[in-house]
Amino acid sequence: MKILNSHVGRMYIITILLLLITTVISSYILNYIPYNLIISVTTCAVAELFLKKYYIKQKDSKIPFSGIITGFIIGLVAPVSGFIISILIASIAAVISKLFIKIKNVNIFNPAAFGLLVGLGVMLIGDQWWGSISYSIGAFTLPIALIFIVSAYESKRVPTALSFAIIFIIISFIFNADHSIDNLFTSIISINYLFAFLMITEPKTSPYKIYPQILYGAFIALLSYAIAYIGILYPYLIALLVANVIYAVYRRNGNRLMPKKTILHNTHTTIT
Repeated sequence: MKILNSHVGRMYIITILLLLITTVISSYILNYIPYNLIISVTTCAVAELFLKKYYIKQKDSKIPFSGIITGFIIGLVAPVSGFIISILIASIAAVISKLFIKIKNVNIFNPAAFGLLVGLGVMLIGDQWWGSISYSIGAFTLPIALIFIVSAYESKRVPTALSFAIIFIIISFIFNADHSIDNLFTSIISINYLFAFLMITEPKTSPYKIYPQILYGAFIALLSYAIAYIGILYPYLIALLVANVIYAVYRRNGNRLMPKKTILHNTHTTIT
């Protein structure tokens, strides 16, 4: 397959396989049939094909891997039994964001996060994150979404994910009255690893240099915790989109001083 000959192509395939694994395991544990996920994947794929053909005028129709991944993420975050209309709105908004909301042909927002905030926000439905649950095996509790560290590694965004996770663990531990080892362990397994290793590491809307990655992940952790603390809905989504905007502004201004070769390094195809 030609797609396996490119780094981006391999990232697509690996990410989709990981999403499939997560979906199957989570569905089995929760005893859910993820109808909304099926709807979101189908809608994102069809919408991407349609918009690329009739509005962007793309001549050849390719498999919409990016749209499929976006649909999976929307389906794994949105409530399994939520209103279908909110899933449709989220999916279409995500694809529109990906194809049309750009600065100099580079995405501003993480498409899945943008779509979810629009689709769930319109209906005031909470985000469920059912694809980021943990599974107990004997005496061990394992967050299923930890497998997305593979995706973060492939996209070269592990520092982003780890800085988010570490800062979030520290904050959770500090603000919890119980400072025992058991509580520290609970904080570690309670991290939203689907968000940390897959969503905030989306290549086209996040930094690629190590130090900006660390700051980016830490900022999202601090902001999402603060938003959740004051009781606002969608803390993860809002924090990520705010970080997207800040990075887009930084990238636009910073690129004027960066060598052309460096700029091109950060404009590869988006994963979600």
